[in-house]
Parts: sequence; C-alpha cells; structure tokens
Amino acid sequence: MVFFGLHYCDTHAIKYLDKVFLSEPIDPYYKARRENLIVVSVECTKCDEYCFCESLETFYPAEGVVDLDLKPYDKYYLVRSLSEKGDKIIEANRHLFKEINVKWEKRKFIQKGLEKNVLEKLDVALISKSNVSKIVEDCALCQVCTVTCPTCYCFDIIDEPVPEKAFTYVRVRRRSSCMGLYYSRLAGDVIILKTKEDRFKWRLLHKFVFSRKMYGMYGCTGCGRCIRYCHSRIDFRDFLNGLVGGDSSG
Repeated sequence: MVFFGLHYCDTHAIKYLDKVFLSEPIDPYYKARRENLIVVSVECTKCDEYCFCESLETFYPAEGVVDLDLKPYDKYYLVRSLSEKGDKIIEANRHLFKEINVKWEKRKFIQKGLEKNVLEKLDVALISKSNVSKIVEDCALCQVCTVTCPTCYCFDIIDEPVPEKAFTYVRVRRRSSCMGLYYSRLAGDVIILKTKEDRFKWRLLHKFVFSRKMYGMYGCTGCGRCIRYCHSRIDFRDFLNGLVGGDSSG
C-alpha cells in the first residue's frame, strides 16, 4: 500500500498513530499494514486560512515515516529519499530520475495560528474550568471534526450478525467519536460527557494535554480540517488564544 502525495502535517499524523498503536499492547492489524506501507510526501505550495502547521511544527516530513519526499520544481519534482525503503525505490527506478544540484529550501507561509507559549500553558484545570458555551453555541454535534481529523482513533467493539448464517456473529471495530452522546456511556446508562460543552473540552484535552503526557507529542497536526469542514466554522484557535490570554469565553 502506498500513501502518495501526503501533506507534511499528515505524515505527523502517522507518526502519532504509530505511537498509539505500536506501543504496548501492540495492535497486530495496524502493525501489519504499517510495515507494508510506503509513504510519499509532497511539499505544500500554498496554505489556506485554516492551516496552522507552523504552530505545531509539523511543516516538515515526520522523521521515521516518510520514504520519499517531493517538491514542485519548474515542470518537474525534486525527489529525495528519507528512508532505506526510499533508497531502494530510487535505485530500482534510476531511469526515472536525473541528478541536479539544487538547494532544497523550505517554503514559509503566513498563517493564523496559536499564539506563542499557548500550548505549553494548557493543562487540565485551565481547559476544564473554562467557559465554552459561546464558542460551541452553534455546534450541531455532527461529529465532522472527529471524522475528518487524521489523528482521531477512538473506536468501539461490536458483535454484528452475519445475515447469511444463522446464529453467527463477527466481531468488528467501528469508529467512535467523543462528540457523540454514547461515547462516554457506561454500565447503568451513566453518561459522563453529557453536554456538547463537555465533549468540546474533552476533545481539546485529549489533543493538547493527554496526548502530550502519554505520547510526548500533540494529537493535533495543524491541518485545520476540523475548522474547514465544521458547518458552523467553530475555530478552536480563537478559543485557546483567548483562554491563555485571559478571555475564556471564546
């Protein structure tokens, strides 16, 4: 399997998922697919109003993830190998490449991001005690923010019946979302995250506090999809910047 043309931020999403699913206990299904995966990234030539990769420092290929990296150059692409697997691909296809002496310079973009020192100041108490009623007022709980997020990995285990075979079931994993009502449902029909305010805070806690503590990296890559595809254009960057700056109303 080949992931071709990934943005740099998405390569960091893979790095994050590696920490999640390849830490003990290792997920054998993820491990098998990951070992047979080739990742080819491409440098962005522009960004939009939702990108904030520079705030998360995900504007470069993730180490240990990318095999080949591409950069638009005139009518062609510059190509560099970043892994042993990438070396083998180039070596096996030498007729497709031509060596040139060009300096590989990183493009810089002007982005609306998170203000300096915001991330390091975020903690459980700060987010949990904040007032988010204003920013989530128009939230429809459609869950598109988690569906489009490249690092959201929550799932549920379900036994589904096999229609063709009586009394036969198959155990499957189905994607779950912390923005859903039954995500935090426990035995006795107890629901922990009852309101959309609770769920919004939980999502931010997981992305910026819990993930940092558990995996040493943030569970957000700055891709901006959760903002771009939100029907209400809820922008948590405004909330976090205001929270640290003293305006916790969003």
